[in-house]
Amino acid sequence: MKREFQNYDGLYGEQHPVILPDFVQVERIETRSHRHKWVIKPHIHHQLFQLFCVVEGDGTIWSEMGELPFQSPCILLIPENTLHGFRYRAEGAGLVLTISTSFVDELTAKIPLLTSLSGHIQVIDAGLQPRWFTYIQLVLNRLSEEAADTLPGREFVLQSLLAALLTDVFRYVQQQDNQSGAPENRSLTIFRRFQKSIRQGRNPQKNICQYAEEQHITAVHLNRICRDMAQKSAMQMVYDYFLTEARNYLNHTKFTIAEVAYRLNFEDAAYFSRLFKKQMGLTPSAFRQQRGVIG
Repeated sequence: MKREFQNYDGLYGEQHPVILPDFVQVERIETRSHRHKWVIKPHIHHQLFQLFCVVEGDGTIWSEMGELPFQSPCILLIPENTLHGFRYRAEGAGLVLTISTSFVDELTAKIPLLTSLSGHIQVIDAGLQPRWFTYIQLVLNRLSEEAADTLPGREFVLQSLLAALLTDVFRYVQQQDNQSGAPENRSLTIFRRFQKSIRQGRNPQKNICQYAEEQHITAVHLNRICRDMAQKSAMQMVYDYFLTEARNYLNHTKFTIAEVAYRLNFEDAAYFSRLFKKQMGLTPSAFRQQRGVIG
């Protein structure tokens, strides 16, 4: 049975878009999740980054990578344009920070290491550092107060609090990685920036030389990094992103093939179909029919 997913320009379950580019909101997990009986169906947020601070409860995140379990206390990071959903096994509690990705981009421009927080869905166990987790909750509550007010210097204070929050989360993740023998390195940083550029640019016409120039390296160097990190070429990484997005649309929506190509920013629907067939061995229509999806 196919599972539909919804694209939101705002928050889950709401049809009106948020006000960009400086949207910041902190709400209780239980406020929205209780309303939906603790099941948040698979969906995508455009131009919004989310951080869940789960104080109580546990459950599963649905993602393109499969089901990811989580258990309190933990931090969940959900980048923009990332398919995700939640099923809580018990009533949960905590805080959800939702911010415009423009805030994240401004911060990563100043602190490039923060790029690693917006590459993919992450489940961060906070059980080993209860004092740190309490501090994160305090910063989120302060963000909530500032976001709800209109005091002078509001934007500066919000940016400062967000910089402090995300930097501390990055440091915590880095510390855990170092302790587990997986230190951060320059190649990994470049690889994650490349992944982020693919997602944010959403431009299937962009070539690998252009991606490499963004990282101030050669195309050969970028290919070498991708093969070391993912055993794939840089071009295959790009194809994989658009094919994953295409499969989601073909499996979960009734958009026509041309509409899917348009939503993925292909200038030519015929080129999209040829690329899909070359990579998947089936045309988009045949792929959809094979899975019993009519569209």
